[in-house]
Amino acid sequence: MTGSGDRLWAGIPISGEGLVLREWTSADVSAIVALFDDPDIAYRLPVASPFDQAAAQDFIEHARQARLDGSRLQLAITDEEDLPQGEVSFTLQTASIGYMVGAAYRGTGVAARGLRLLTSFAHRMGITTVYLTAEPDNLASIAVARRVGYERTEAKPIMVEDKGRRYALHTWTHSLSQDDAVQMRTSP
Repeated sequence: MTGSGDRLWAGIPISGEGLVLREWTSADVSAIVALFDDPDIAYRLPVASPFDQAAAQDFIEHARQARLDGSRLQLAITDEEDLPQGEVSFTLQTASIGYMVGAAYRGTGVAARGLRLLTSFAHRMGITTVYLTAEPDNLASIAVARRVGYERTEAKPIMVEDKGRRYALHTWTHSLSQDDAVQMRTSP
């Protein structure tokens, strides 16, 4: 049985910049645990902590369901040997992207390359403005966003409460220029 997401997300996996963005599979359980069972990830993201194999299996199933219903795309950032190094996600309703990279891969450019690939994919889908949010003290995430060409908006911060912590998320955007949009529509 196919869902609306099967048609919507045509073009997956996405390859470029020495990376492959692909769907998570059951073969990735151990890699997902290694990436997400990290205090820094648990602090920043609404994920289980500790993040064990059961959490990884739930994660894969939720990602699969979200893809099938067309609401969200969650992709492993892998190298050309198919080793997961992090994740990028795209939520259609809000045109927003999220990203995370495992501790062993931070500072290597993986996050920026993965974000650039998924941002380009969203623009090719016809979405002219893509959003992301970041805490003001998450300097690494902000550096990644800037490196890819995202700009912080003047929008009021979004207040979030998770795991007993209240924090602000600032909104960043990446917009296609009119010339870029025309070129993307006319390119093969």
